[in-house]
Amino acid sequence: MSKKLISLILSFVLAVSALPVLSYAADTAISKTNFEFSELGNEYAFLKELKIVGADSSNENTVTRGEFAMLAAKTLNIFNSSGTSASYNFSDVPASYKYAGEISTLLDMKIMNGTSGAMFRPDSAITLQEAACVAVRMINAQNALSVGNSMADYVSVAARHSILDGINTSDYARQAYRAEVYMILYNVLKTPVYLNVSYTDEPNYTKDKDRTILTENLNIKKAT
Repeated sequence: MSKKLISLILSFVLAVSALPVLSYAADTAISKTNFEFSELGNEYAFLKELKIVGADSSNENTVTRGEFAMLAAKTLNIFNSSGTSASYNFSDVPASYKYAGEISTLLDMKIMNGTSGAMFRPDSAITLQEAACVAVRMINAQNALSVGNSMADYVSVAARHSILDGINTSDYARQAYRAEVYMILYNVLKTPVYLNVSYTDEPNYTKDKDRTILTENLNIKKAT
């Protein structure tokens, strides 16, 4: 590869990372059973640019809980190459499972948990309410706002923070469409995170509109 071509590629990457694309919002809710990526527009392109999703040609309409763990870990820019932790005890997810590291890390961070007892159900499709729960924890809202334990509480918080914008939430217990999962991840990226600024044992959470997962985890600053 020539030096000129490398230079052009680097220039393109730097330019894209500075683009003010964060103001984009979907005009209509995604509700089709058979989604098309064209429904997402800028959101899907943005997730691809950040390498959170790939050149997805999957015909699977839903996303498994295991795959969602991987996508959430990529969104937070966290990786686990050392396998599972001591607290990891899911009987249906062996250490050899392809997303075991991500599941273990999210478990330790209290971002994602099992379904019951020692079961994680990694190959089951994630529901809209499960995805909303994870998204709320990704911005640390559950600690800052003392969110209750019910799924409805988490869905309500997610909706108030615009995490569910562009999504049909008339039945949040249903399986989430793949396009909706990508929309949630896109919305989470541009949602302000709650940061604990306390230097004592008593937490003190603050939220700055300019501090998001993009800035705090991915080191991407919004163009000024």
